Amino acid sequence: LDDGGAPEVLAVGWEPIDYDRIYRVATKVSDLTNGQSPPLTEYFTKHPEALPARGKYVNIHAELMGYFARNLWRKLWEQIGPPRPDGDRSEVDALCSL
Repeated sequence: LDDGGAPEVLAVGWEPIDYDRIYRVATKVSDLTNGQSPPLTEYFTKHPEALPARGKYVNIHAELMGYFARNLWRKLWEQIGPPRPDGDRSEVDALCSL
């Protein structure tokens, strides 16, 4: 429904927004403060204590690269490794989580 107003997030993971909950968001800290998102920039300018301390956050680029690499290695191991008759994937999972 487009009522002509500003876009609004109404659900996360198909569940209605819980306004009493604190959600974790994957982004770069600089994106929260450099004006790319005016509402976030305004909030974090007024509440700098809400930003994670330097070194206490996860580097989103490293997380994404790790995720993609694990999935690529899993696919490679599944193609070159012999199939297990019992369907046990623990060895592939262990190799892909290194």
